[in-house]
Amino acid sequence: MTIYDIVTPSFLKILGIIVFGIFLLTLLGGLMRKQLAPVLKKAYLPLHRTLAVAGIALAAVHGGLTLILYGL
Repeated sequence: MTIYDIVTPSFLKILGIIVFGIFLLTLLGGLMRKQLAPVLKKAYLPLHRTLAVAGIALAAVHGGLTLILYGL
């Protein structure tokens, strides 16, 4: 079993959709800061930070796997 058996174009598409979803959640959380912060209280900032870090990490993985699969 090689990495090419795991990293298929379908897998990369699914990972890309997940990364884009996390990006949108982080963006919406930032734009709705004034509405969400009073409701979530102390949980808002850690949640927002966690989503941002997860998005960056998954985007890096997605980019790396794309480079491996397509050899660019």
